[in-house]
Amino acid sequence: MKYNAKTDMPLEKPKDIHLAWTGFQRRQVSMADLVGFECVFLPMAVGNRGRLNKASQYARLFMRTLTQLRQRKPGTIWFQLPQVPLMWAAMVYRLLFDRKVKLVADCHNAMFRPPWSKVPLGISLLARCDLVVVHNVDMLQAALALGVPASRTLVLEDVPPIPALVADVGPPSLFADKPRPWILFPGSFSADEPVSELLAAAKVLDRGTLVMTGKLSNAARNHHDLSNVPPNVIMPGYLPLQEFDVLLRH
Repeated sequence: MKYNAKTDMPLEKPKDIHLAWTGFQRRQVSMADLVGFECVFLPMAVGNRGRLNKASQYARLFMRTLTQLRQRKPGTIWFQLPQVPLMWAAMVYRLLFDRKVKLVADCHNAMFRPPWSKVPLGISLLARCDLVVVHNVDMLQAALALGVPASRTLVLEDVPPIPALVADVGPPSLFADKPRPWILFPGSFSADEPVSELLAAAKVLDRGTLVMTGKLSNAARNHHDLSNVPPNVIMPGYLPLQEFDVLLRH
């Protein structure tokens, strides 16, 4: 154990971190207390399009990530993929500043599909991580088929979020008068989400309400047809975390 030279007291062990280049992700927040890492979100700017703008953002986030790592000096770095350049930043940090740091790639499904699966020094570099985490058995097979080493890859499904219990908290006003049971689909209208299947299922429900959260502007970009949404479906967009937790409790 290392000690502070001035006080002769044990130095606190640096906390492991989970890095993501996004504004928020529930998965790692739900795992944080169980695994013992701190979540660090470095969001990309919204609305900037074009390859030059995106490359500029990646360069900026790359440098911010290195700064965060040098300041925090974690023992283990978890990082969310995609985006692939985040993995490059973690590897550069290990190469230049801390050869002993452990790297854990938390791979979302998109990592194993084009375009991300085609990015040079993407899939191939996963073999240099200490651990590669995928979200389900189907993605495990996809990862192995792309050459990710089986000895370093495992399935870690999403941990169900456990919101803090607060007594006598009523449901959010948006849902207070909606018929039960409530069916909650926390999503983002990404291309791999079963939006059309959920809407079809909602049409044959004889009772209840389906709540689909997520960024509605993603729907058109990912070719989800929202032109004929059943009346028992609510799409409120992304909810503030506290409001979402209350909904989840109910």
